[in-house]
Amino acid sequence: MSKILTAKEVRTEIYVYDTLQVDAVRFNDNGNILIADGEEAASCCLNCANPRCMFINEEASQCTKFHDIAGSVDLHMCPSRAISVGERSIEIDKSKCMGCGLCARACPVAAISVVNGKAEVHKYSNEKCIRKLPVTEKAIEEQERFLIECEHIKKQGMILQESDAVMKNIHKYVHFLNQDKQNIFVRNLFILLGNHVTIARKGNVYMRLDGFYQNENGYGILEVETGSDALDVARAILDDIAVLNSRHGISMKDNDPLAVCLYLPNKRTDYWQVVKDIKEVTGIKIRTLTIGALLLMLWNHVELQDFGNFYIDVENTSIRKELERIIGRKIQISIGTDGILESQK
Repeated sequence: MSKILTAKEVRTEIYVYDTLQVDAVRFNDNGNILIADGEEAASCCLNCANPRCMFINEEASQCTKFHDIAGSVDLHMCPSRAISVGERSIEIDKSKCMGCGLCARACPVAAISVVNGKAEVHKYSNEKCIRKLPVTEKAIEEQERFLIECEHIKKQGMILQESDAVMKNIHKYVHFLNQDKQNIFVRNLFILLGNHVTIARKGNVYMRLDGFYQNENGYGILEVETGSDALDVARAILDDIAVLNSRHGISMKDNDPLAVCLYLPNKRTDYWQVVKDIKEVTGIKIRTLTIGALLLMLWNHVELQDFGNFYIDVENTSIRKELERIIGRKIQISIGTDGILESQK
């Protein structure tokens, strides 16, 4: 069993649903719905002893291909630390909340919604299908079994409807995070999309990479840039690939690097030509994604482990078409907004 929070003594009770077979959860503007045994009930916080909305799975933060490189030990889900344990439910400090939806996606029973730019916890309100349990080891084990059953159930609806205003608001919060928390934010986005991701531990003077990812399709370096130094990202990736190959035996041929930006670099920057030059000279394709693109996939319950179609360069600086293909619909963000899906002029 995953670790039980040392703060669990503040809880007075935890909960489970009466059924161990949950068919689906539906995300609604007016509160999320859990569908079990053909019946619907308002989803509510189970005050989990091991809350997925607060901490990522430690195993998901480990990459076997990079096992000898020290990773961050910070397993917090919320980069702004807005989530805490309460007596009868998880609590969210709205003054800290970014409204990003990480916690809503992570909750197995959809007990969290994003409303008016802030996450809200749906609290226990005597639903007939919910049982109250004492905080004992036996009850915690029962709750854990139920949550494991719920982790892969069908998700319906969207966590959050995108818009220019929604994306701009989240960008504002990301800018206020320090580099470490920005990296944790990106790590958690990739993990919730179905990948293993490690953020490199700071202090290693021989390697400056931000992190690395691994999934069933491959692995590679992860570099995060939320400022305007995208060109340095391309150069850093080449340095990282060389160091990983010479010191850790990580194949240059199999290393598929990802550059994650807050916004796609301007068309007039050298980044796009350098990315193309790197591909033509070395065969290495640097895929470029934005935090906004990752959020769009998160809100639409996408899981993605193949980043091959996110290679773009000077000949095409847009990821809109590929993202719409993955999500299966038109995206409601204006052309060029904050460089989320295509470069600004």
